[in-house]
Amino acid sequence: MAFGFFKKSEPKKEEQHNGPHYFDLRVKNIVSETKDAISIWFEQPADRKISYKSGQFLTLIVPVNGKEVRRAYSLCSSPFTDQDLGVAVKRVDNGLMSNWLPDNLKVGQTVKVMEPMGQFTTEFVSDKKRHIIMFAGG
Repeated sequence: MAFGFFKKSEPKKEEQHNGPHYFDLRVKNIVSETKDAISIWFEQPADRKISYKSGQFLTLIVPVNGKEVRRAYSLCSSPFTDQDLGVAVKRVDNGLMSNWLPDNLKVGQTVKVMEPMGQFTTEFVSDKKRHIIMFAGG
């Protein structure tokens, strides 16, 4: 098929996994990207660096109005060049978390975060050349 895009991949070996791992990450920086968007940069834990792949996301867990709220945000940092983990958050009309974070989150605070997840990734292997085509809209 075109570019091998729909080529059936090898079945993945199942890893023993007893549910997601959680981290308490310190907010290192909050950058105002546009009038409606921020990026939040978290320090890597001192005891265990969090590894991730391009295309994965973090689920942030924060108390909003006395309730634990969870929302997933795509990582905007690169596992190849960035020391810290970053996610971008854009305000959404009536969005509970997307408005709470830019209005309330401060540098130095700790946020509970689920380990990186998501399968929209690719492996970069230098000896395997191929073409990758992406279509995006937004």
